[in-house]
Amino acid sequence: MMSWKLMFYSFLIALTLPNILLSFTEQATLLERVTNVILPFGFYYFLITLRRSIGVMVWVLLPFSLMASVQVVLWTMDGRSAIGQDMFLNFMAANQSESGELLGSMLGLIILSGILYILPLVLAIIELTRKKHLSYRFISDNRKIAVGVFAIGLSMLGTCYATDDRYEMQKSVYPINAYVNVYEAYWRFDKIQSHHVTSSRFSYNAASSHPDNQKEIYILVLGETSRACNWQLYGYGRETNPLLSQRDDILVFNKVLTESNTTIKSVPMLLTPASAGNHDDIFNYKSLISAFKEAGFVTSFISNQTPNPYFLVDKMGREADYTYFIKDTEDKYGVLYDDMALLGWVKNELQRGDEKLLIVLHSYGSHYCYNKRYPRQFTHFTPDEPNTLDEECRASLINAYDNTIRYTDMFIDRLINLIDDENVVSAVMYVSDHGEEIFDDERKLILHSSAIPSYCQLHVPMLLWISPEYIEIYPNKLIDGLCNLDCNISSSLSVFHTTLDLAGVNTPYLKAEYSVLNPSLIDCKRLYLDDKYVAVPLKDAGLNTKDFERLRGFNLN
Repeated sequence: MMSWKLMFYSFLIALTLPNILLSFTEQATLLERVTNVILPFGFYYFLITLRRSIGVMVWVLLPFSLMASVQVVLWTMDGRSAIGQDMFLNFMAANQSESGELLGSMLGLIILSGILYILPLVLAIIELTRKKHLSYRFISDNRKIAVGVFAIGLSMLGTCYATDDRYEMQKSVYPINAYVNVYEAYWRFDKIQSHHVTSSRFSYNAASSHPDNQKEIYILVLGETSRACNWQLYGYGRETNPLLSQRDDILVFNKVLTESNTTIKSVPMLLTPASAGNHDDIFNYKSLISAFKEAGFVTSFISNQTPNPYFLVDKMGREADYTYFIKDTEDKYGVLYDDMALLGWVKNELQRGDEKLLIVLHSYGSHYCYNKRYPRQFTHFTPDEPNTLDEECRASLINAYDNTIRYTDMFIDRLINLIDDENVVSAVMYVSDHGEEIFDDERKLILHSSAIPSYCQLHVPMLLWISPEYIEIYPNKLIDGLCNLDCNISSSLSVFHTTLDLAGVNTPYLKAEYSVLNPSLIDCKRLYLDDKYVAVPLKDAGLNTKDFERLRGFNLN
């Protein structure tokens, strides 16, 4: 009998463990933190006293156990906040290869979660089989205590509402906030699936302002998980850009921040007029690919990411005249394509000889697992193994990550040379979707997509190469770009307008004041699209002191 009593209390503690952990990390008052522990604890406590069979209640409370197991693993990685909408969306849209790499690196955490939450399920089956239930007296006594604890939690909840008019239980109390996020994520997931319907009648009414007989080629490279602080071009101490740093024909924009630390949000904003301030308009917009098509360009979208019908960026990529997902071959035949393979596909597009051509490349860049993003013969910083998501492996993780930046450096340099050899009006723009955390400080944050952002996830590289033929005809674009290198730029806001402005594509949706090639570039308001898809001032997005120190010199107003 004592073993089932122990199971009763241990299961109660396991259910409340996420609340206890979050009480140390959530940005909230002491009263709100304690409420987030006492109220759910009392609720769980009362529920498991509804039956004498602890085995039955373990299975009845399975939805809470599953959520808790995920939350505990997430807390060990992120250390902050309940499971957010982005996490659920990423889960629903995850591909097998990325999921396998990530789960393989988290084996220890998964085992720990299994002990905490799967073991009780096994013991519950044993309890049900043996029909050894808890006594009426035990259940009755504990139910009285549970009711008292729950009442205290409710009174504390009322006090939270009375003392803070901004307090909301659905945002501040786990697991309520997690399940609200599940619902909202499903709603957003449905909107993404309906994008082809909601945007079907949209038109940019675009036209080209450049001469019809002028041959033009524009390449937009969407980088992946590349943070500026590990680029030599941005002052990093290692030679991660040995080729690009020797060039004197590229513009390096120094103060570029993304408005989201997730691919699922950031890339669609790069391709449309939507940004954090008007994000939900994105479901009505087509991408800049369609604007170029309307202006008479032949368009191509080439992705080195596994095709995903649930990603909005892939739906937008299919707007192009030619759409290629080169990892289709990898999935079917086991051939590994790194980003350098994109060059061959670009060459094929150039061979058609189109008069006006736009190519959008979606690279795999520096996404985890880092040491699988470049061929072994291109390993420069060693050791780059093991590549396990463990703080003790940080040195090898950084080496592998820096190798991905160095490989991206080679890829961009070769791409520029390839386009330069065409000897036509042309340009190549590179921008990363978001950055990455690699155990950079005492917060021990890793990867990206955390509910609360950080400097390393926000500061991204943005480069522009313009051909001599372009400069000869449009010299002011280069001059204005040089003047804007140290301006405060939001990639989510500026990439769309810069790309159209660069190519002379006019549309009522073009806001030239957001183009980095405009002499009247607006010093943009720093916003962040939080996990609730609300645009908040970046300075209020949860950054800590170290983040603000690294953002010194950036205008965060």
